[in-house]
Amino acid sequence: GGFKGGGEEYREFERLSEVAECQQILSYLIALDKLFGRLVEIYSLGNWEIKGSEFTFYNLLFNFWAREKLKLEPCFSEISLEETRNFFRLLRGKKKKPPYHISGFEKNFINDFITYTSEFDAETIATLKKALSIIWHQFSEEYKWVSEDDLDWRYSKFISIAKQSERED
Repeated sequence: GGFKGGGEEYREFERLSEVAECQQILSYLIALDKLFGRLVEIYSLGNWEIKGSEFTFYNLLFNFWAREKLKLEPCFSEISLEETRNFFRLLRGKKKKPPYHISGFEKNFINDFITYTSEFDAETIATLKKALSIIWHQFSEEYKWVSEDDLDWRYSKFISIAKQSERED
């Protein structure tokens, strides 16, 4: 059986495929950790107001990339609601109604981060490319049906949006 830790139930592996899957996920995490290690050597983490347990590495990754695409200061800080809307307009181009397909930016997303890996070995780079591709697909699915008007700092899984001092209606 498993044990309780941090509120989640853990169990032993039952199949070799589960071990292999965990090894693959661990290799993705190691590659992402190396990428973040490289990025924080160069750029500031910025100012963060962590909003509960919803803060993940997705926020660091996509806030950094959104800032780069919007030509803002390169760091990991949250962006405003209007900047977030501009970011999605950039990704979606002329597409005005859902489902929004932004697959044209996947290579751009991956390559923008791979530019920081010149000192990484080939295996780490290949693993990082796979991890970033998976993350991109998760991001694309998450926002496929969300219009720019419906973006909200409270419900944004991948991008940290600055809390608005007053409602924008």
